[in-house]
Amino acid sequence: MNKLIIPSAGAATRFFELGKHFPKSLLPFKNKPLLLYSLEKYHKLYDEIVIVVSENQQLYEEILNYYEYKNVKVQSVSKDLKQGPATSVYCGLDGTENSITILLSDALYNVDISEIPEDSISAMEVTDFSRWCMVDKDMKFYDKPITKPPTKLAVSGIYKFSDPKLYYKISEEYISRSDESETQFSNILEIYNDEKKLHIYEHPTKAFLDFGTIEQYIQNKNLPFGRSFNNIRFESNSVFKSSKLNPLKIINEGMWLKHFPVNQNLIPKLIDINIKDAEIEIDLVSGFTLRELLLYYDNSNNLWEKLFKKLKMFMNDCSEYQFNTDEFWRKIFDKTVLRSGEGENEFLDYFKKLILESEFSQQTTVFHGDLVLSNIIYEPNRENIKIFDPMGDIYGHWVYDLAKLGQCVLGNYDLIDSEMYISEKNFYRLFSTDRNEIQRLFFEIFNKEIELITPKFLYALIASLYLSLIPLHSHNSQNQKLYYQEYNYFFNLSKKER
Repeated sequence: MNKLIIPSAGAATRFFELGKHFPKSLLPFKNKPLLLYSLEKYHKLYDEIVIVVSENQQLYEEILNYYEYKNVKVQSVSKDLKQGPATSVYCGLDGTENSITILLSDALYNVDISEIPEDSISAMEVTDFSRWCMVDKDMKFYDKPITKPPTKLAVSGIYKFSDPKLYYKISEEYISRSDESETQFSNILEIYNDEKKLHIYEHPTKAFLDFGTIEQYIQNKNLPFGRSFNNIRFESNSVFKSSKLNPLKIINEGMWLKHFPVNQNLIPKLIDINIKDAEIEIDLVSGFTLRELLLYYDNSNNLWEKLFKKLKMFMNDCSEYQFNTDEFWRKIFDKTVLRSGEGENEFLDYFKKLILESEFSQQTTVFHGDLVLSNIIYEPNRENIKIFDPMGDIYGHWVYDLAKLGQCVLGNYDLIDSEMYISEKNFYRLFSTDRNEIQRLFFEIFNKEIELITPKFLYALIASLYLSLIPLHSHNSQNQKLYYQEYNYFFNLSKKER
């Protein structure tokens, strides 16, 4: 039997909060699980493909069953053995194979596996040696070395063996007597090389797309940064934003940063406004966006309680600047009408009625205008937030900011915009961390504000935000469909409220 083994039993600790809930190999990448790219490319080359997992076997089988690969099976790693990469591979073997190939699950390869000779390991040149298991021409391995090793080659994760029985025997003996904290694959390679000479198959670095860390995963997704009309560049300690398509928007943003009357400690410092080139220079803020915290890094209660309290303070300060005019709410309704497709008259009539009945329909305050999680940076060292990328208008309403925040916390805006989903004809899954406690905190901390405006109006306003998003995402029809589902969800939620 010619077998491909894909070990996928790692703990995914470098994926932080997201890694606690999902294995790396099943995370979505361009609307497919990462693992599927390897299966699509290689499944016809092997009699059997075994994916070795430690947990989430049911989730693997659920996803793989949908794609109907007949020669793919999921095997759980034995808990009775000392754990580690070598054990994961061993658990995919039975000792009767004629040839085996091993392929790591957290990378995509633009390599023709059939061209790799037997008894070979793949490698490529790297500069950041401390992140890799390095290998020299004598098949000596240097696992994440502190000092520079005598080689530029890093093991990239494809292995082929002509003698599976020998490999199986070596693995069995090594795992049974190993006194290391976890079993290392490189140790087996060195022993196998003493019996059967291994060769290095070198491939270009660009033929390897690494998903080993959450930062690399985010980077590889290559999603748009900022609004489509903006040009953004970074220099030293500054961010420069400009626009040829919408220069007024950029200048308005600069004026917002310069003159906004609410707590300037929560707003990045404006360094310069270049009227001629429609460019603003802003102080560079280091940290994580709240979107990144929510989706990937940290869902701890104590952190989100602090974050929500700072945002509550921001909105309360905004509410102190009140003016009697219905201009803002008329603009919001008109924008919703303009961006709505045909057949939404029921919602539009409902939404207009709620606006007119609200206590603040004739009221305007200062506001941010686009208070979504991706526009808020958390500075860990200072335990502070910075709110950036405003709509540009200083006057609007703090309720609109609350709904924008609710769109993210209560809805799936960030998951959809970050393409954290697999959505096929008969299969749909969002890859979300547990947000129950964060949502509970949202209702608890903003309780008075929500009571004032009523949940009915909050949900309707969130529905209008999703409806208004749809025409702005013509670059991704799948996002548009999912936003429409969110719109319907919040519209129905609003109608259920008294």
